[in-house]
Amino acid sequence: DPRIRCVKQKSLDLLTNVTTINEVGYIILNHYSQFLIQLLQGIRDGHLIEEKIPSLSVLIRLCKVIVEKNLLSYYQHLIDMQFIDILIDLFEYQQYKSNDLIIYFIKFESLALQCLYIILQCAEHVDMWSEKAQIRLVNYCCTLLYKSILDNDKDDYSQQIEINHIIYAEQHEIIHSLGYSILIFLSIVRCRKEIGRFYRENEHFRELLNAMKYKYHSRNEYLSRNSSISCALNQLVNTMFDRYERKKRRNYHHLSTKDYPRHHIQDEDEENDENRQYQKYSNSLCQMIENNQIKFEDYPNCHKFG
Repeated sequence: DPRIRCVKQKSLDLLTNVTTINEVGYIILNHYSQFLIQLLQGIRDGHLIEEKIPSLSVLIRLCKVIVEKNLLSYYQHLIDMQFIDILIDLFEYQQYKSNDLIIYFIKFESLALQCLYIILQCAEHVDMWSEKAQIRLVNYCCTLLYKSILDNDKDDYSQQIEINHIIYAEQHEIIHSLGYSILIFLSIVRCRKEIGRFYRENEHFRELLNAMKYKYHSRNEYLSRNSSISCALNQLVNTMFDRYERKKRRNYHHLSTKDYPRHHIQDEDEENDENRQYQKYSNSLCQMIENNQIKFEDYPNCHKFG
């Protein structure tokens, strides 16, 4: 009965509004313990993607309460229900990316990744999820990063398979999920050092980030409406590369000062002064280093996807 669906949607819209007050959300969780599970089941089992969106909106409010009050028993419900796998299964369902449903899918994915970002901000919470769920989510986020630099107009084959919803959203001035996907990726690689190391040493990943930095710069038309992408991207690069390089230099300097006498350090400083014209490129994503053959100048691979 479509009237039942309408009443359900209006009720969820009302709950979305009232649960903006954390105490109301806490009362709902405390007095109706099965409501969280029912929301998750509705998102998982609902046939129409547009009907999942109101449930997600309420879930976002409740997840904020769960995280802020550290309600681990309710957080465990999300894990037991395999919430990450539920969402990724829905993300990968090709029928949702048809012309008729693409707008609903963009909205759904954006809300879903916002919800995941909320529940994965804390390292202790990230560690509670299975390795399979973490890796699956990282891989999906990387897929979104890659989609952001593709051009449907130049890729007829990809157009035939599915719509690139990231590019579609930008072309139609719709806010999408890219900013949240970057932050979720960062949340996981911060906790999983081996995953962070893999991507930090991956040349193709560096090229991908350089292409994204070039696209989402301050003069970008889409960025003027949604600056969160540039901010998230800068945070990712700073954490994964800039801070890592600074930490590595500090550790190297500490070992050098510990292992060598003072007069050797002075000799090395004098030698460094003579060779100071040879510098590493300032972009931490680039591995180019100046030498006798290579002059220090703009390196083209830092501005385009190779």
